[in-house]
Amino acid sequence: MVVKKDLKAKFKEIDTDGDGFISFEELKIALITFAKEQELHTFTDARVEMYLKIADVDGDGRINYEEFVDTLDLS
Repeated sequence: MVVKKDLKAKFKEIDTDGDGFISFEELKIALITFAKEQELHTFTDARVEMYLKIADVDGDGRINYEEFVDTLDLS
């Protein structure tokens, strides 16, 4: 079971500059890292952009913590 502190820790891990948001570049690095760890095909910029647009509810071009949690929809 994923707990809130685990989600917060994962968010902070992806948010490498610590500004409280996941940018396109930070998301791209996280997805590419995940793909390599799972021996999957890498993510194209277009696919990263698609994931960013899905998660970015307020349309500011980045993912805040609430959007991150909501996108995972763990309920």
